Amino acid sequence: IKPVPEIIYNKTTLVEGTDFTCEYFNNRALGTATIKITGKGEYFGTTQVTFKIVGTDISKASVTGLTDCVYTGSAITQNVKVSLDNGTTSLVLGKDYTVSYENNVNAGTAKIKITGVGSY
Repeated sequence: IKPVPEIIYNKTTLVEGTDFTCEYFNNRALGTATIKITGKGEYFGTTQVTFKIVGTDISKASVTGLTDCVYTGSAITQNVKVSLDNGTTSLVLGKDYTVSYENNVNAGTAKIKITGVGSY
């Protein structure tokens, strides 16, 4: 992830590549990343700023594949599919999320818990 910082000096917006360069550190995974900004041309000096890389909240994800089931006396599972962005981004079970069950043996209402993995 490489956000370009907006740098304003004396009411002048500086241009990356012309007035400054950026070097990025730890910007590939969740956590705190760093940008090293170095002046160029008329501008000199170096400074560092940090930014956060955060995961995607799946609490409002779309969940499909849930159906009513017939009591069998055994644990019942579902073929759950999870997607984001109105179904345009499909998540992968085991890679992007896990599924766990509660009360899924006896007749009644079971619960399914979907937990994000990695950046979700």
